[in-house]
Amino acid sequence: MHLDYLAYRDFPPSTVDPFLADPASQQAAADVQFTAVGSAPVAALTGPGGDVTDDQPILLNATASTDPDSTPALQRLRFTWTCRREDHPTPCFSSADQGDQTGVPGVWSLKAGTLTNDKLHTFTVTVSKEVAAGATPLSATASISVRPRSAAVPFPRGSLKRQCDLSGCAAPHSTDRPLVLSLVLESAFAASAVRWSSADVPAVSGLTAASSATDPTIPAGTHYLTVPAALLPGNRAALIIAANLSLAGATGLATTTVSLNSAPSCSLGASASECLAPTVVSDTFPNAAVSLLAQGWADAQDDSQLLRYEFGVRTSTAGGRTSDSAQQIGGSAGATLLGLPVGNSTLYCCVIDTAGSRTCATTIVTVKPPGSGFNAAAALESVNITALAQAGDQRTLLQAASQMSQIVAALGGSSSGGGNGTSLTAPTAEQQQLVAARSATLISAILSGASLGDPEQRTQAISAIAAIASSAAAIVSDDSRQMFADAAAKAVDSLSSGTGDGDLVDLATQLCRLLGAALPTGGSVTSARSGRRSLLDSSSAAQASIQNLLDVGRKVGNALGQQAVPGGGNEAAGDAGVFVSVGALPTSTGGSGSVGVTVTAGPATSSSGTSSPSSASSTTSSRSALTHRRHLAQTTTTTATGARAALVLSGALASGAAGYGLVLSYAPSASVALQQALAAALPATSTLRGGLATVGWTAGSSPPALDGTASYVRLQLPAPSYDATRSGSCARYDEARKSLATDAAPAVFESYDSATGLVTCRLTVSSLAAGGGGSSSSISGGAVAGIVIGAVVGAVLLAAVALVVVRRRRCQQAVQPSSPDPGKPAVTVVAVPAAQQQPQQPQQREGVQRWSQPLPDEQPQASQRHAPEHYKWAGPSRN
Repeated sequence: MHLDYLAYRDFPPSTVDPFLADPASQQAAADVQFTAVGSAPVAALTGPGGDVTDDQPILLNATASTDPDSTPALQRLRFTWTCRREDHPTPCFSSADQGDQTGVPGVWSLKAGTLTNDKLHTFTVTVSKEVAAGATPLSATASISVRPRSAAVPFPRGSLKRQCDLSGCAAPHSTDRPLVLSLVLESAFAASAVRWSSADVPAVSGLTAASSATDPTIPAGTHYLTVPAALLPGNRAALIIAANLSLAGATGLATTTVSLNSAPSCSLGASASECLAPTVVSDTFPNAAVSLLAQGWADAQDDSQLLRYEFGVRTSTAGGRTSDSAQQIGGSAGATLLGLPVGNSTLYCCVIDTAGSRTCATTIVTVKPPGSGFNAAAALESVNITALAQAGDQRTLLQAASQMSQIVAALGGSSSGGGNGTSLTAPTAEQQQLVAARSATLISAILSGASLGDPEQRTQAISAIAAIASSAAAIVSDDSRQMFADAAAKAVDSLSSGTGDGDLVDLATQLCRLLGAALPTGGSVTSARSGRRSLLDSSSAAQASIQNLLDVGRKVGNALGQQAVPGGGNEAAGDAGVFVSVGALPTSTGGSGSVGVTVTAGPATSSSGTSSPSSASSTTSSRSALTHRRHLAQTTTTTATGARAALVLSGALASGAAGYGLVLSYAPSASVALQQALAAALPATSTLRGGLATVGWTAGSSPPALDGTASYVRLQLPAPSYDATRSGSCARYDEARKSLATDAAPAVFESYDSATGLVTCRLTVSSLAAGGGGSSSSISGGAVAGIVIGAVVGAVLLAAVALVVVRRRRCQQAVQPSSPDPGKPAVTVVAVPAAQQQPQQPQQREGVQRWSQPLPDEQPQASQRHAPEHYKWAGPSRN
C-alpha cells in the first residue's frame, strides 16, 4: 500500500564460539526500512462525445480504469462523478433524476431526455485507490463532453477517438509522441466539412487531416488527424479536441478528451539544455571524457519524482535521421561518457518518468586529435579485455567498449570518425586479426555480463556491441563477421513484445547496425583460395548470413509493430544498409470501401515517434503519404534509395483490417551476400540488381486473403544501374532451398521508372502469412515459406525477399504451360535453350556475379520504361 513502511533485519552468517555463556550476544544485525511508493491509478472513461440525439440514453463507463500496482481481480478503486454545464453555475440537472451511479461501480447511466438540449455537459470521473492512513491520495481523472440535440432536426455527427498501438488506450498518451485521432462520420453525413479546434492546443486549427480527399484508399467520411508531439502541452493532464462539422447549413460537433502523461520538464529555463551541465574531463582522443549532470528536472504529474536518466551519444544516420547510443541508464543524474571521436559530438541526456515519457537535452563537445605519435594498433593491443571481464564491473566493460570502438575506427578509417580521421593505409592482416580477436572477446564478455531480459541493460549492451561492430566492419574479413550475427540473434531473442522497452526505434537501429556489419563484403581469408571448394564455402556462408538477416529482421519488425498506430506514420529504424519499417492498417467501417497502408524502408525514412519538433508545420497531413493504389510510382525526379510496399484491402477485408500490421525490411547491403548465395543457381545471362526486401505481417495478426486485383500488395525497389534495354523479371528466393524458387506463382513486373530508379512489382496471389517466428501460417491454399526476389509473391508468404533480376532478351523463349490450373492465372515460364545461350562468361571470384553490360554485338537502346514480355515464375509448392 502507498506509503506503508516495511522493516527488514539481516543476520549475516557468523562464527559463534560455543564456549561463551551467551552465544546470541555474538550475532550482528543490520536494519533496513523500506517505504512503499505506489503509482497513481489510470483513469479510462468511454461514452459518447460531442453532439448526440436527445432520444438515446447516455452510458458513461469507467470500469476499464486500472491500478498499475495490482491486478484487475485484486484492485480496489473508488469512483467519484461530477458534471459541469457550459453555462456553469447552472446545474446539469433540473430534477432529482440524475441517473444511476451505484448500480455498477464505475458506470453512470442516464435516461434519454435527462440533460438539457443544446448545452455542452462535461462529465468527469475521479478514480482513486486505497493508501495508508495520512498519505496523500493517489487518483486520476478522465472526462467526456456531451451536447444533446433534438432528434427531429438532422445534424452531422460522428465519433472522434484516439488511435493507439497494440497495447491499447488505457494509459494516458505520452506527450513525447504524436497523437493520432480518427473521426468516423455517420454514413448520411460522410460529405460534411470538418474544421479542427482545441482551446488547449490552438495550433490544431492549422493542421490538415488525411481523408478520402487526400488519399483514395481512405473510406469516405473517415479522417485521420495527427497532432505532432511538439504541439502537445506539457503542463496539462488532459486536452480536448473538437471536430466542427457542417453540411448543407447544418452544424454538428464531435469531441474527445485525451488524458496526457506529460514528460519531465526543466525548471531552470525554457530550454531543456539548461538542465544539462557538461564538464570536460579530457578533451583529447582517445582518452576524451565528459561528465554530464542532469539538474532541475521535475515531473508535474508524479509526486514520487522517481526519474530515470539515460546518457549517451546522438548521431545522424545516412538519411539524416538521429540515432541515440546509450552509455548509461539508471537512477543516477550524472554520468561520464567515453569513446568520443575527434571533432564535434552531440551528447544527450533523456529524463524518463515512471510511465515512460521522456524529455531529452543535448550539448555539443569538441574533441582534439591525438598527438603525432599516436598508434591505434598499439593502443588497441594494450586493452586487457580479459582482466576487465574478470573484474565483473559491467559499467567499466561498457565504457571500454565505447573507447575501443573509436580506436578501431581510427585504425581502419571507419565512418565512425576516430583518431585523426580516415586512415591512409589499409590495416595489415595482423591488425585485422587483432581487431577480430579483441572484438570477439569484448562482445562475449558484454553478453555474458548483461541481463538481456532487463530493458535498460539490454539497451546499453546492444549499443556498445553495435558501436564495436560499426567500427570493426571496415576491417575484419568476412570469415570473422559471424560474431556480429550471433550477437544480433541473441539480443533480438531477448526482446519482449514491446513491454518495458520504451521507444524501440533506437534499439532496432542498433540491431540493424549489427546485421549490416554481419553481411559479407566480398573480402575474406578464403578469397586467397581457389577452386570449387572456395566457391561452396562462400556460398554457404552467404546463405547463412541471409538467413540470419531474415530471422532477426522479422523479430525486429514484430517488436516495432507493437508501437505502430493505425492511421499514423511508420515505425522506422535502420542504418548500415539494413532498414526495417512497420505500418498499422486503420479500421474501415464500410463493407464496400477500401483501406491501405504504405510502408517505406530506407535511409530517408523517419519514424512517426522520432520526428523533429521543428517539423510540425510540414506534418500537416495526419498520415505518412499513402499513395493512390493505382499509381504508386513517385513523381519526383530524385533517385529513390528506399523500398516501398503498399497494401490495399477492399470490401469485407477492409472492414476487418483492425490489428493488421505490414512489415517491410530492406537491406541494400545484402547485394554481395545474394550474389554469393546464388552464384551456382543464377543463369550466366542474368544479373542481380539492388538489395534484399522482405514483406510480411506482424506476428499475431490474422493475414487476409488477397485476390491480386482489389486486395493486393505492390512493391517498389531501387534497381541501381538497371539497364532498361533489357528485360527484367520478378523472381523469388526460396528460403528453404537457399536458392531461386522453381515453383510457379503469378507476379507482375509492372514498370521501371528511370526518373526514380524504381522497379514496381505487384503481388497477384491469394494470401499472405504471418512473418513472426520463422514458421509458415497457412490461411488459404498451400503454404510456401517463400522469399520474394523482386516482388512480393507466393501463394502464402512467410517472408518476401526482393531483388531485381535482369536477363538478356535475346536469350529468352516463351514456353506456355500445357495444362494450366483453372484456379490460377496462366503464367508464362521463361526457358533458355542451350543452343541459344551465349558462351559462359569467366567465373567471377567468390561467385560474385558480373554487373549486366551489353556484349560487343549488342547496341544499347535509349533509356526508357520497359515492361518485360515474359516473367520467370512458377506455381506455389504445397507443404
